[in-house]
Amino acid sequence: MKKLILMVVMVSFVVLGFGRELRIAYVDSQAVYNASKDKQTAEAIYQKEVEKMQKQLEIKYNELLQLNKNLKEQASFLSKEEAQKKQQELLKKQDDFNKLREQLGQKAQKRKVELMKPLLEKIKKVVDEIRIENKYDIVLDKAAVLSGSSALDITDKVIARLNK
Repeated sequence: MKKLILMVVMVSFVVLGFGRELRIAYVDSQAVYNASKDKQTAEAIYQKEVEKMQKQLEIKYNELLQLNKNLKEQASFLSKEEAQKKQQELLKKQDDFNKLREQLGQKAQKRKVELMKPLLEKIKKVVDEIRIENKYDIVLDKAAVLSGSSALDITDKVIARLNK
C-alpha cells in the first residue's frame, strides 16, 4: 500500500512537474544501519546490559530450583499444613520469577530502542544533508525501489559521512 501511494505521488510530481527535472536518489538504510560504527558501540552496550539481566534471572532460577529440591527432600518430614505452606511459597516465587523475566524482557527492549534512536536520527540527518547538498528532491529507501540505476544509489556516501 505504501509503495502504491509513493508511486502515485512520484507520478504526480512528474505529470504536474516542477518546471524542472525531478532529482531522485535512494539509499539502502539497512546497509547504512549495519555499517555504522555507532551501531556496533550501541549493540556492545546493549549486550552487556542484557548479560547482567540474564545473570540476575539465572540467580533467581537457581534459587527456585534449590527451593524445589529442598521441598521434595523435606516433604516426608513436614506436616500437611507445613508442606502446603512451602508449596505456596514455591508457587509465589515461581510467579515472581516469571514477572521478573517479563519485566526484564520489556526493559531490555526499551533500552535497545533508547540506544538505537540517536543512531537512526543521525542517519536521517546525514541523508538530509546529502539530499540538500546534491539538490535531490526526494531520497527513497532502497526497499521501496523496485528497479533503479545504481547511479542513483547514495548508500556509500551516507556510510562514509556517517562513520567520519
